[in-house]
Amino acid sequence: MVIDELRVINLGVIEDATIEPGPGLVVVTGETGAGKTMLLGALRLLLGGTARADAIGPHGEETRVEGRFIDEGETVVARRITASGRSRAYLDGSMVAVRQLTEHMEGRVEVVGQHDHLLITRPGSVRALLDNSLDSEGLEALRDYEAAWSVMREVEAAQRAIGGDRRALERELELVRHQSNEIEGAGFTAGEEEALTTRSTRLRHAEELQTELTAAYDAVEAAEGIDDAVGRIRRAATLDPSLEELGEQAAGIQAQAGDLRS
Repeated sequence: MVIDELRVINLGVIEDATIEPGPGLVVVTGETGAGKTMLLGALRLLLGGTARADAIGPHGEETRVEGRFIDEGETVVARRITASGRSRAYLDGSMVAVRQLTEHMEGRVEVVGQHDHLLITRPGSVRALLDNSLDSEGLEALRDYEAAWSVMREVEAAQRAIGGDRRALERELELVRHQSNEIEGAGFTAGEEEALTTRSTRLRHAEELQTELTAAYDAVEAAEGIDDAVGRIRRAATLDPSLEELGEQAAGIQAQAGDLRS
């Protein structure tokens, strides 16, 4: 990528300057205090460098740096720094986060200072050198480590989503355990809810049940009322399932009585 144009406004001693380096090697010279460091600082800003309010010059309330870079196409980058310390970044005319600007420009333009050419000073380069020297066993260990690291990050993200710190989560877990122990201590059994529901229904309809069964008894006492008795017992069974067997017995008696009448 080639720097086609660089404009610096109110950065340090520079009031307003535009540079068009052109092709080939370009050397910027000048006496101490002429602004060479400011130009380098402007370039670092366009690459996502840290913006400082104290770099704003005396010629306005903000600093602006703009750059046009030519690769396969044209990329225009800009930074604005206000006196309050706020910084804005622009990429091809659109406002972007500084992090996005840094990621976009990474590897396209490199600013090299004294000793910066030494890869050993760059943490990422050191890790890459170590990883490239691993044998098959080391690569397997690296993959295990990366997988464990990924899981840990997922767990941390889930913890943040739940909310609260580790102690809060431990208190929540202790509460759940206490509630579980209380449920176990209550001695609930399988099917108990259904039994309680049946009993509740029976109690709610106790008077109606008594009426139907008493009438059924009286009907049985009077032989001609057996059909009515069976009907009443069946109606009572709809209110109390425990009477279903009695209803079946009554229906059998009804059938036998019918045979005798015939």
